[in-house]
Amino acid sequence: STYAAIIEVIQHRNYVEKVDRSFRPTDLGEVVTEKLIEAFPSLMDVGYTRQLEADLDRIAEGKQNWVAMLEAFYTPFCEALERAHDEMEHAKLRMDPAPYQCPECGARTVYRFSTKGRFLSCAEYAPDGCKYAATIDRSGRPVLPERVDMACPVDGSPMELRTGRFGPYLASINYPEVKFAINLDKEGRIKLPPVPGMPTDMPCEKCDAPLLLRHGKRGPWLGCSAYPKCRGRGSWSKLEDAQKEAMEEALAEHDRAHPPIDLHTLGGEAIPGGTPVGDLLLPGGVQELAIHPDAVEEPGDGSPPVADNSQKGDSTEKGV
Repeated sequence: STYAAIIEVIQHRNYVEKVDRSFRPTDLGEVVTEKLIEAFPSLMDVGYTRQLEADLDRIAEGKQNWVAMLEAFYTPFCEALERAHDEMEHAKLRMDPAPYQCPECGARTVYRFSTKGRFLSCAEYAPDGCKYAATIDRSGRPVLPERVDMACPVDGSPMELRTGRFGPYLASINYPEVKFAINLDKEGRIKLPPVPGMPTDMPCEKCDAPLLLRHGKRGPWLGCSAYPKCRGRGSWSKLEDAQKEAMEEALAEHDRAHPPIDLHTLGGEAIPGGTPVGDLLLPGGVQELAIHPDAVEEPGDGSPPVADNSQKGDSTEKGV
């Protein structure tokens, strides 16, 4: 009777993620479980529920005193709860050593924890000092920008594939000074930025924000400028013909002032919308972080040391 509720909770609280129709623990789920086992070992024991059911059966049969059973549970539980309240370290304060060298200040890096999962950070991180941070993959390796064969329409600089809190995207190598970015769809294809709507003096009936006039498949249409917070629409068909004509002329002028963005490769070839980003990746364009001198080399083929599989998960990249 509680199975569906449990499955809903562990997904809603980001304790697990569904991968190939199977549940896998997230960083948050692993840390929460680790903290619970440390603070409440008897409750987290796999045999606890089985033993509790046996005790309840004996109580129902009159073979065990229910008050004594509750006292045996509640007294140590209260003590453990009080200790956990006073001594349990917050997950965000936890830091695990990482083998990489900070590319900004040269210090060693560490794995930190956030509500989104683990991420790589400079060990000397400070609000007024080094602020380096990067997303990591399931093995603990940093997910670093990768060069792509695309020129930034703003300054002509090369573009690179980055990973942010909302997933992968393309940005100039001069980001964030050059704030131009391109989103990708769920299949990793380029989504061309839409032409901005033309502001009007017509208020939205739902929130009073100005309506924007845009082109649609069936002609011009009016939508709230506060979208997606407000999904209000205006009725284009109810406007007078003279008003429609004037607004269509203004929209044409607006479109000429805001032409669609044309994307090109570094060699000048056009890149149409919907192009898979994998087709634009440049050979050798993957960046790598240097291994810090203090990091111990793992025995084997001489490859850089990598965090073990307990360092799973993705997190957010600083400033994205």
